[in-house]
Amino acid sequence: MTIRLFTREKLGQLLSELYHSRGRLLTMAQEARALAKPKATEQVAELCLGVAYA
Repeated sequence: MTIRLFTREKLGQLLSELYHSRGRLLTMAQEARALAKPKATEQVAELCLGVAYA
């Protein structure tokens, strides 16, 4: 069973907000580095593509 947390519209809005908020992106990057999750970027990109092409 697939649970859709994002619609294409919501994903687009979130990505736009992140694109225009450098401070938030920097904070998220620092937190991601602290978690040290290998391949996290690849996994997020795959999820975004899955939503975009669903």
